[in-house]
Amino acid sequence: MLIEAKKKILSIEAIRGFAAIYVMLGHIVLLFQPYVFFPEYKFICKTIFGYGHQAVLLFFIVSGFSITYSSSNINIYDKYKIKEYLFKRFRRIYPLFFIALLISLSILPISGAQSDIKRDILSFFFITDTAPGSIVDPIPTNFPIWSLSYEVVYYLLFPLLVLAWQKKGRVNTFLIVLFTGVVTGLVGFLGWPNHIFNVLQYYWIWIAGAMLAEAYINRRRFHFKYLYGLLVSSLAFMLTIEKIPIVSDWCWSLFFLILFVSFFVDERLVKAKERLINIIIGFASLGICYSFTNFSEIVYHKELIKSIIIAIAGISLILYFLPTYISKKLVRFLMKPFVMTGSFSYSLYIIHWPIIMFSVFIHKKFLGGTMLEMGLMISATITIVFLLSWFLEEMIQPKIAKTMNRLFYKDQQPMTNIQILKP
Repeated sequence: MLIEAKKKILSIEAIRGFAAIYVMLGHIVLLFQPYVFFPEYKFICKTIFGYGHQAVLLFFIVSGFSITYSSSNINIYDKYKIKEYLFKRFRRIYPLFFIALLISLSILPISGAQSDIKRDILSFFFITDTAPGSIVDPIPTNFPIWSLSYEVVYYLLFPLLVLAWQKKGRVNTFLIVLFTGVVTGLVGFLGWPNHIFNVLQYYWIWIAGAMLAEAYINRRRFHFKYLYGLLVSSLAFMLTIEKIPIVSDWCWSLFFLILFVSFFVDERLVKAKERLINIIIGFASLGICYSFTNFSEIVYHKELIKSIIIAIAGISLILYFLPTYISKKLVRFLMKPFVMTGSFSYSLYIIHWPIIMFSVFIHKKFLGGTMLEMGLMISATITIVFLLSWFLEEMIQPKIAKTMNRLFYKDQQPMTNIQILKP
């Protein structure tokens, strides 16, 4: 039995790598608090690295894309194919997750947190979450694993998603899930939070990534007249509406999705008149968001947001007249350094928090309080996280997968060149 490997999409690898590194740096700032040496820049530092949750939304889009891309040939009427799909998902996710949890539990005694047997056990079953209404919080030595409780549900729903696509169509399925997500998100925000609603409110984001993968596989191009106007609009609203987190998250997700879609748009079909309308849409949205800064119920930092909106207006005006192929080349150039990290981004994501916590403990316990010592400790921590993540992903995971393959495929024909997919 020969399992064909699909070619990696370098842009997806780069996005995955960038998101994982950004989350790690944000948590280094959160736990080490390097801004104590320059308190005048504390707000800027925390703001720049304070969007880790939004990076997870980007992970959801990439995850939906990757699963669909790697499993596009799944036959939902073939029980063996479904079983094989679930096996591959388990093989890809759980072994490294189990190792990460063992490491996290091993440093729990030095974290200062009280032991909670229920929480520790349920962590192994992807049930933890940090949002209101959660069943149980993640273990304090690995908070980022909350997102896996969402991802695993989306993986399990994928065969049903393919069935819904066949029965209802992709657009209708997306609209139903989008409506469900909006309703559950708002109901949860307004007073009935629970884990099921938390998971459903983001499912449309994952499905949107899956639909983009389907378009990529079938080499479809879109004629989207007002894409760049909506891009500026989503950017303005996501930065302005800070005090309504669920709406802010949806705006961030829309912004990421529009960025993805921009690479599928045939720019030659966009006429001069439509470009002008794009400018009008963008500037109208910026004007509305500027007026929002007068309402403290919506905006936290109104003076800062006003300055950002003015800056966005200037930059967007330049980008409107910049040829698309140049902007795409610029994005690819900026993302290129993150391609390599994309291959071990999963292990980096699930292992970095306990390593950082352990480093903070060592720094406080045995080292002084100078900026040089903290800088050296942070550098060493980043190096260890990268090396350990690479080792787990490239050295340990293949061996585990090989053993699991023997058990799963023992009744099948001998296999060769099995590719361990890493969506």
